[in-house]
Amino acid sequence: MYIKFLQTAIDGIEKQRSELEGMAVELIDEYWLEWRMKNAELKKYSKPGEFLGGEVAPRAVTRTGKLYLEWLRFSPGRLGKRSKSWGDKIPEGVRGYSADSIASRSPDWERELIERTEKELALLRGVITVLHESKIKLNRQIRNYIKKEIQDA
Repeated sequence: MYIKFLQTAIDGIEKQRSELEGMAVELIDEYWLEWRMKNAELKKYSKPGEFLGGEVAPRAVTRTGKLYLEWLRFSPGRLGKRSKSWGDKIPEGVRGYSADSIASRSPDWERELIERTEKELALLRGVITVLHESKIKLNRQIRNYIKKEIQDA
């Protein structure tokens, strides 16, 4: 009986999660456009060997049903046999990402872009986490009700 109400709540959470994912992807796309245009402009007008382009960009990825908003470093000239082209994940600190941890080696223009974007991503990350935890608790409650119904039958 109560399962129907819990499932309705889960469906609402999924809808909100989908909307948040759209907002996050839009924000990340805006970052990428600005980042790529600035890098192309700098590369075009810089002398050989003096290119100080940006190397940090965000991405949205879903793992185990949760949306993660993370930062990657696309460093030129990585050492060793690395044929990957998708970048290295910047680890998130205990308190989340900070502009200093993300933009430690970034030029000023990129640092400003990172700070502006991370401020929005941090808010989205918080809401996404709350929704995900709520969904987990609701699913757990459904499983408990089903177990109880099976035991009572």
